[in-house]
Amino acid sequence: MRLVMTKWTPYLGLAEVALFWGILLGFALGYSTFNRFSIITLTLGYSLFFTPWLLTNIFNDALYTNLEKFIEISERLKLTQELYIAQDPIEDPLIFILLAILLFWIIGIYAGYAFLRKKNIFAALLPSTLAILAIQHYDNRSASSLWILGFYFFFLFLLLARLDHLQNQKRWEREKIIALPDGKLDISIITFIAIASLLLLAWNIPSTRTEWQAVSRWWQELPINNNEKFDNFFSGLDNPNQFENVGVFYGEELALGNRSYQGEEEIVVVHVPKMETRPPRFYWRVRSYDTYLNGSWQNSSKENPTDFSAQTALPIPFFPHSELVAITFTNQSDGLTNLITSQQPILLDLDIEAYHTTLPEGELDLNLVRTKEPLPEEERYTLRSALNAPTVKELREAGTKYPDWVLDRYLQLPANLPESIKALATQLSDGKETPYDVARSITNHLRGKIEYSTEVPAPPAGRDALEWFIFTHQKGYCNYSATAQVVLLRASGIPSRLVVGFAQGELNEIGNYVVRTENSHAWVEVYFPEIGWVEFEPTLNQTRILRPSGEEINEEEEDLFDLKQLREDFIEEANIPLPERGGAEEKVVAMLWDMLKVKGRKFFFWGIIALLAVGVLFALWHFNREQAWVTRALRSIIQIYEKNNRDVPAWIVRWARWRNTNPIARAFYGVNTSLRLLGEETPSHFTPQERVDLLIKLLPEYEEEIKALLTEHQQSFYTQNEGDLETAQELSRSIRWQAFKKKLKREDYG
Repeated sequence: MRLVMTKWTPYLGLAEVALFWGILLGFALGYSTFNRFSIITLTLGYSLFFTPWLLTNIFNDALYTNLEKFIEISERLKLTQELYIAQDPIEDPLIFILLAILLFWIIGIYAGYAFLRKKNIFAALLPSTLAILAIQHYDNRSASSLWILGFYFFFLFLLLARLDHLQNQKRWEREKIIALPDGKLDISIITFIAIASLLLLAWNIPSTRTEWQAVSRWWQELPINNNEKFDNFFSGLDNPNQFENVGVFYGEELALGNRSYQGEEEIVVVHVPKMETRPPRFYWRVRSYDTYLNGSWQNSSKENPTDFSAQTALPIPFFPHSELVAITFTNQSDGLTNLITSQQPILLDLDIEAYHTTLPEGELDLNLVRTKEPLPEEERYTLRSALNAPTVKELREAGTKYPDWVLDRYLQLPANLPESIKALATQLSDGKETPYDVARSITNHLRGKIEYSTEVPAPPAGRDALEWFIFTHQKGYCNYSATAQVVLLRASGIPSRLVVGFAQGELNEIGNYVVRTENSHAWVEVYFPEIGWVEFEPTLNQTRILRPSGEEINEEEEDLFDLKQLREDFIEEANIPLPERGGAEEKVVAMLWDMLKVKGRKFFFWGIIALLAVGVLFALWHFNREQAWVTRALRSIIQIYEKNNRDVPAWIVRWARWRNTNPIARAFYGVNTSLRLLGEETPSHFTPQERVDLLIKLLPEYEEEIKALLTEHQQSFYTQNEGDLETAQELSRSIRWQAFKKKLKREDYG
């Protein structure tokens, strides 16, 4: 099941079927009396028949005969072998499916056989546990499925503890050791709590980054992770590259993929100084792409990188209204090579390699900035960046006088672009007077139609992936939404590009942006003459970009203009009318609605966790009240000490006495607590009456309450009357409170 959850490739459920039948075969072989040679022969025979038969289930076409299915599989495996020998990538996932089936078939057989024949639970569980851990390591959704792994280990340890207890029972019978009648329940409860506590501690205990980086470097240096043939062997897996602390974020190609990056690991911390004109939000870029073909992005330019030494200005097109800002990045990822920058980097304090296209005027159209040497963790670098924050008025007035290099490079579309996408672009641009209004219309359409999802399944066979996403599936993450907007913009004649890196992140307590793996993002940049590249945000889980109007109006009217734009965007996006309210109220409604759509799933998840925690605490409280398992556990611990002729710790003895005391006697213990608060240490031989007399001398004004508590205590011990528990508890609380207040007064007067 854990393998199937990865969704690395279709038909992984066949491995689950192989595991089930393998366990049954292992049980049968373990129960039999066959010798080792016979068991090996039977296992090979069943495997040669079962695994090819199971593999034929990938063919759903009823027109195929079984023989034709076997022939097709043989041809595909033969082609796989030829590609592997030629060191070419193997795009067919059949080989991985076959290996998964064989692996879990063997694990199932061995587990069933070891369990019945050898009675060895460790041998039965170890292979499957190692397989689960390996899958957990390579699955890029590890964080979301970590609790599933926790439950697996919980029940695994529970099973091992139960088997150990059964073995101990047999040993006790042989050695004629008498077990307590209620010992079984006590041991079960203590085992349950101990395993749960151990796992909670293991799942939450912090570890140093240095330790994990050392392990990560060791793992990356293994031959299996540095073998190009091994990588080619599994090229067919539809799994995006993961962040593995190798310092390379986003490669030369970016596929639409099946899953977005997830995780809580810090990547970089960014310090932005105060600015005169602050952009609506920040994006931390890694690289841009200009060419979209067959569901994948790449760059048309294949120029060699140009070296720039530290503090050397990059010849980037600079527009007068841009503001030069020095931004500091603190690297949190071991071995960073692809630098994380901001909009239009001009100058860095590192030696770098710039990947770019050279423009006719000798300037650079920058794609990527790399370091000469990998950056260690906590290394800082500062760059000067030309940030622009154009107003809506400036964007609308920018016009369409694009440079030739922009038109040549950023209007590319696939030759086989579906007509339905072109028609949608025409529909969304109809009646719009400026490129800004077209871009805004496409943004609102995608934010209104596309539901955010971290996973996107493969499209139906023969269907264009982007067309299927826009019109049919309508669920996905940033790669898809940003690609859709770029293609629709280009189909409308507006130059644009896809940019990848990280969203803004969260502000920490000192005002810096903390950027994590989960902030990895793809967004859209649109070119405006005399302004440059401007970001647009079509992905619903990101806050919309709200720019100032730029109109010559007072501040109050400026706010109303922004709210008017927000209202129009909201109506287009959500396709529902906002209530007619005042300006401030309308803004609150829109913001809250946007927040709920984005954050609602997180609120729901943590709400469920909180409810489960409350439920567990209530169950423990109720169980203790009904079964008094704490008292029984303490009794068992004391007996273990006594059987081994060891002194029982005094605190355990006191705790056990406390648990064995009736509730009214515990309430009377408030007298002892009050005496200690007032600095009186009473000898252990003092009777309750003597303790009460001493306390009355210290608190004479509460003599009546103290004597009333003593009366309840004596009635519960020496008469048939059980006493009034609520009254005793109330008196005890009142007396302790008065003692505490008197102690404070003494300290005040010193």
